[in-house]
This record gives sequence, structure tokens and C-alpha cells, in this order.
Amino acid sequence: MSLSEDDKQWIASLIASQLETRLTAQSAGIDDRLTAQSAELHAQMAQMDDRLTAQSAKLHAQMVQMDDRLTAQSAGLRAYVDDRLTAQSAELLAQIARIDDRLTAQSAELHAQIARMDDRLTAQSVEFRADMDDRLTAQSAEIRAQAERVETKILTAFHRWASPVETRLRSHTASIQAIDADLMALTERVKRIEDRFPAQ
Repeated sequence: MSLSEDDKQWIASLIASQLETRLTAQSAGIDDRLTAQSAELHAQMAQMDDRLTAQSAKLHAQMVQMDDRLTAQSAGLRAYVDDRLTAQSAELLAQIARIDDRLTAQSAELHAQIARMDDRLTAQSVEFRADMDDRLTAQSAEIRAQAERVETKILTAFHRWASPVETRLRSHTASIQAIDADLMALTERVKRIEDRFPAQ
């Protein structure tokens, strides 16, 4: 048995109507569920927001307390450090003053020792110069005496040597003068002979 076009249209419209009804009901249910879940979610978010606000306030209060504690501890630490530094500075200044006093005393003692050494060196220098002057004077006199003795010996030896030499020189001089006279006489004779017999 075949359905007519009207039957088909009626069945289609019926199915569409039922589907629309179901979809509407399901959509309404989904909307209700979504609305309920959204309300529940808003409530949870409000609770979380309240909790976060409370925790934030609590945390802020704790931070303020910690800040106050840190400020108090910092002030106490600064005071403690300042006191320690002041005490140590005073002790250090006292030590420096004691060291300065020691150095001053040692410097004065050192200057005194240097002055004593200078006096000793001056006295020793004067004594050494006097001693050296005496020694040099004695040695100079001795050297002069030795030089005079040597000079006397040299002059005596020279005179002893020069006397026979002078005698010899005088005799040689007389001989040479006689030889010169003989040569002059011979030269004159040769000249006379040459004059008598001129060269041809």
C-alpha cells in the first residue's frame, strides 16, 4: 500500500513537530542546567573571591607585621652595630694613641742614641785626625832625614866618580889640543908645498 503525497507531508510535519518539541524540551533542560551551573559557578567564584579577599587581607596584615618586625629588628641591628662600631673605634683610637706614644718615645730614644753616636764619632774623628797628623809629621820628618842621607850619599858617590873622570877629561883635552896643533902645522906645510908646486 503506497502513501499519498498528503500522507507523506502529514507524517513529515508530525515528525518535525515531535522533533521540535523534543528539541525545545531538551534545549529548555540544557538552558536550565546551564543556568543552574552558571549560578553555582558564580556562587563558587564569589566564595573563592571572598576567600581570596580574606587571604589577601590576612597576608597583607602578616606583611605589615613582618615589615614592623623587620623595621624594629633593623633599628635594633643598626643601634647594635653603631654601638659596636663606636666601641671598636674608641678602642682603635686608644690603641693608635698608645702606639703613637710608643713611637714618640722610641723616636726620642733613637734620636738620643744617634746624638751619642754622633758625639762618639766626632770625638773619634778628632782623635784619629790628631793621631794621623802626628804620624804623618813623624813620617815626614823621617822621610826628609832619609832623603837628606840619600842625597848626601849620592853627592859623595858622584864626587868620587867625577874626580877621576875630570882628570881623564883634562888629560884627553890636552892631548886633543896637541893633536889639533900638529894637524894645523901639517895643514900649513901641505899648503906651502902646494903653493910652490901648483898643479899642471
